Amino acid sequence: MNLRDRLTIVFDRSFKYWALIPLLIFVVVLTVYPVGQVVRMAFSSLTLAEGRYIWEFSGLNNFYKMLSDEVFHKAVRNTIVFVIVVVAVEFFLGLFLALVTTKVSRYVGVYRTILMLPILMPPIAIGTMWRLMLNPQFGLFNQIAFSLGLKGQDWLSDPLYALLAIMVVDVWQWTPYVFIILLAGLQSIPKEPHEAAIVDGATGFQVFRYITWPLLFPTAVVALMFRTINSLKVFDKVIVLTGGGPGDATEVISTHIYKVFFEFQKMDLGSFLALITMLIAVGFVIGYRLLLRWGRS
Repeated sequence: MNLRDRLTIVFDRSFKYWALIPLLIFVVVLTVYPVGQVVRMAFSSLTLAEGRYIWEFSGLNNFYKMLSDEVFHKAVRNTIVFVIVVVAVEFFLGLFLALVTTKVSRYVGVYRTILMLPILMPPIAIGTMWRLMLNPQFGLFNQIAFSLGLKGQDWLSDPLYALLAIMVVDVWQWTPYVFIILLAGLQSIPKEPHEAAIVDGATGFQVFRYITWPLLFPTAVVALMFRTINSLKVFDKVIVLTGGGPGDATEVISTHIYKVFFEFQKMDLGSFLALITMLIAVGFVIGYRLLLRWGRS
């Protein structure tokens, strides 16, 4: 075998690694470098002088600022409550709709298309539409309350109802997303175990408990993980509907970081808060992966 043939064999064997180079460059430029810059800013102090920012390493200075930021603490609490409520409601509603839809397989395509419409709408359109429906004077919900002789509510200006109203909007928009994932999981489950269990006299609940749910569990964990991460980053609905108000009643992590960056011009503190949010999201991902591994064991 001559040298040319040997080089050809070596190139063929290593081509799969060379082919990854453009992708690695893409990932580094669009992911690793920006994240690295955020980490750098998070542990630095930025001062604007002569039209440019001067970087100075500040250690944990931004961490201490975060500890004294009462609005951020309230934003974290609001975000946690928001994530727990909307993810739980969306999951159970999505599961219910998926189970019902599989029973009427003749019209699955029609139901799936109709339920997907909220996902396809632009966030600004959704926020504007719901802001009109929640208007205290001429909004749909208060008009229904007036027609029943009930007192209307100022949904978006009352601290008791503002965050709840945003949760309702999020559930309306993203329940179909969970529904689509769980429906795909249900449709991938083979029918033979269900038919055999029914023949053996199992009830509907027993079939779901011992056959459907174990087989659907990995898909359910994926749906929960995606919705948890997306809910943790909620921003557009809060900005359009309440702007974080009244006061800080609906302030969430994303809106607070936005204000720290662009209104207060504190990019170093904003970067540290963004880094903390990213670590929280990574923690959720690790938790769901452990849950998935536990479910498979």
